Amino acid sequence: MTFVRTIGLLLLTLMTGQLDAQPRSPLPQSYVSDESGLLAADTVRELNRLAATLDDKQRGEIAFLIVRSTGGVDPRRFGAQAFNAWRVGDRQLNNGTLFLLALDDRATEIILGSGIDDGDYTRMANNVMHGEILPRFRQGDFDQGLVAGATAWLQRAYQADLSRPAEAATEPEGDTELDRSAAASAETTATTETVPLSQPTRQPRPTTTPEPQSNIPATVIGVGIIGSVIAAVGWLLYKFLSLLWWFIGSRLVPRTCSRCSGHMTLLSEAQDDAHLTPQQITEEILRSVDHRVFHCPGCGHVEKLVRAAWFSRFMPCATCGSKAVSSTSRTVSSATRYSTGLLEITSTCQHCGAASTSQSVIPRITSSSSSTSWSSSSSRSFGGGSSRGGGASGRF
Repeated sequence: MTFVRTIGLLLLTLMTGQLDAQPRSPLPQSYVSDESGLLAADTVRELNRLAATLDDKQRGEIAFLIVRSTGGVDPRRFGAQAFNAWRVGDRQLNNGTLFLLALDDRATEIILGSGIDDGDYTRMANNVMHGEILPRFRQGDFDQGLVAGATAWLQRAYQADLSRPAEAATEPEGDTELDRSAAASAETTATTETVPLSQPTRQPRPTTTPEPQSNIPATVIGVGIIGSVIAAVGWLLYKFLSLLWWFIGSRLVPRTCSRCSGHMTLLSEAQDDAHLTPQQITEEILRSVDHRVFHCPGCGHVEKLVRAAWFSRFMPCATCGSKAVSSTSRTVSSATRYSTGLLEITSTCQHCGAASTSQSVIPRITSSSSSTSWSSSSSRSFGGGSSRGGGASGRF
């Protein structure tokens, strides 16, 4: 049966005369075929993440085909040919989905595997097409349209959990514009074949209330600014004089012993270690804190001066108290335009060895230069599914 079905699919493709025109399967490198380079890099990564999440859970398979034109072939037929050439979906369940975007043809398709090509899934596909994809495509936002459509389709058709730990820890579900749109469309009941397109309702222009004029005189504001500048200059001058005293004045000006009023001697770096604690010696080695030791030859009294380094990367340790904690970070998941990332920070004390691990959320980014959040695998391939060509069509 498998051999007969394969021969049938090849004959169907040959009958259309488009076998050589079909783009090659993007796997194992990606679930997205975008030879025209229309999509941003982080959009491709997000689509790959969504597809890999579904594939890893063995709930189904999705693929994305972006072309400039179908070359005169009907977009639905073109998408079905690519679907069957790539064999998207499980071989037995035929539960795959292919998203097609033909930019110059102003056409888009959702092609369903034969195992989910029925009335319910067709209605869901039309809802996703007209509720998520087409409104964004008509605004020229093809990246958001594909991501929104794929996200809504995976949640509705495959009941896939697409949440991330980084997002769940910091933001309520549906907090972004993309999530709000997907959630709102998910509440639409699938009672009709398609969702009718309607003209946007003109919203009344909100009335604006003039802000009350400030009663603060300009003179007071000017005095405040001048006072802030003077304070800042005074703080910088204080820091400069303190630094100058530390490196020059404390060495040249004799220090008086607080016990016998005799002159004290500044010990060398080798001599002062005998009067420092192990924590202080570690700080000296790391240069996080500078310790100076003065010794009185008359009474033997010892006094210490301490100056913490201004730009040291070491932090105080909660266990031993020494300023010897260094931190390293590791990106658990990278941020994209569509989701936050997660950073793992490991802090270790160079003196006592105490270590701790914490996590920090990486904010969403607005550019398309995010690092990868999905990695390809040489073992990934489509599962041998087929399609009869059913699904949903859209023109923008």
